[in-house]
Amino acid sequence: YLLNYPIGKNLKKHLYFYLDNLNYELEDGRESALEMMISMFSAFPQKILNNHCPKYFVPLCMASFNDTSTKCRKLIFVALRTLIGKIDLKRRKALFADVVTWMKSDIIGVCTMGFHVCGIFIEVEGGKFEFYMKEVIPLLQQQLNPDRYLGKDEDPIKTGD
Repeated sequence: YLLNYPIGKNLKKHLYFYLDNLNYELEDGRESALEMMISMFSAFPQKILNNHCPKYFVPLCMASFNDTSTKCRKLIFVALRTLIGKIDLKRRKALFADVVTWMKSDIIGVCTMGFHVCGIFIEVEGGKFEFYMKEVIPLLQQQLNPDRYLGKDEDPIKTGD
């Protein structure tokens, strides 16, 4: 319907309707919206997705971290993989710049979300992800450094008296 029926400018209204349902109270409603998004991302031409990907990307990323339903989170990751895999390289790089910003955040939830979404980019890009490694490796090292999580006077190795 959305691809074959000439709905013109109303397309945006139809597309964004499903985004609004990411916060639907009932799990079944969120699942339906996500399944429709996955179908749209699979069927739509790259040009349409390139134009609308920023509008979908951030809410899907936030939902991937905030949704309490395991089933919905799995569908969100499928939707993100489908969207990221279908858009052009220029748009993927722009979206990944947002992910890097999130990974640098001092807010643990935002940082965690960034690393989760980074994992989706790794899956989508496969061997081509090497391009992004110069940005990701230092951030991973920073996150894995135990000194980041210790207070100034804390001993990393606690010994009993």
